[in-house]
Amino acid sequence: MATASNDVISVDPAPAYSGGTFAITGHASSPSGVQSVIFQGFGKTGQTTLGTTSVDANGNFSFQLPVAGTSYDNIRTTEKNNTGAEKVAQIEFSLDGQWSGSPPIAASDEEFTNLGARTQTFYLRADGSVREQDTYGLESREQTRRVNNDDGSNAISIMAGGVTVPTFQYDTIQNSAQPSNTFVFDPGHGLDIVKQFRGNGADHDTLSFKGSDFGNDIATVLANTHQYRGVGTYIVDPVSGDAVRLTNVSKAELAVNTGDITFHA
Repeated sequence: MATASNDVISVDPAPAYSGGTFAITGHASSPSGVQSVIFQGFGKTGQTTLGTTSVDANGNFSFQLPVAGTSYDNIRTTEKNNTGAEKVAQIEFSLDGQWSGSPPIAASDEEFTNLGARTQTFYLRADGSVREQDTYGLESREQTRRVNNDDGSNAISIMAGGVTVPTFQYDTIQNSAQPSNTFVFDPGHGLDIVKQFRGNGADHDTLSFKGSDFGNDIATVLANTHQYRGVGTYIVDPVSGDAVRLTNVSKAELAVNTGDITFHA
């Protein structure tokens, strides 16, 4: 297939959730005119064409993706123009809690912030934006490392137990089975993934959700929890549509260990 080198396609980095579907929106344009925008899902079982949509007079498009269809590793968005040539968007949507794209550039500077018992180190890009943020506890032991990718996603590594981790948009959190950690999810966090969540035992981890979105009710959380590929779950906020995926905890396990679920104002 010919590549449409002069065409433009972009995907907005915040899919909106409503009525059980995510709306993937963006913009596409071509000197020859846009014929369609194609959406494909990629996962372990292969590739699936999810559907197509058209653009409006201003080049904007929207595609409704059911939650049940987000079990793909990536959703690829492709613009096809009236000559038959195609151009693929550089950013791919993923329920793994990230937007895949270019890696961050090398750090150009460091800044240190003293937080009393904690110290933070910031590694900066050439434009002054934060590329990496490391937090240290007592005895200079590193607790968390957050890498802010150019595409708006974040990769978070947890190196210690007993820490509280606020989440942002499109976080992939590697917990490394550290004990007694709390992950705080506020509306607008997007699609986050937590790997190696400790779901049981005295030193289990905790998920903290916006209480008003779930009526401060654990049963409501479980009603909005869905099995994911047999070994994990994803929890959808019924108000904001944000989602959290746990890679190694089943819905049944979460239902037994309800102490994993808490709420905040």
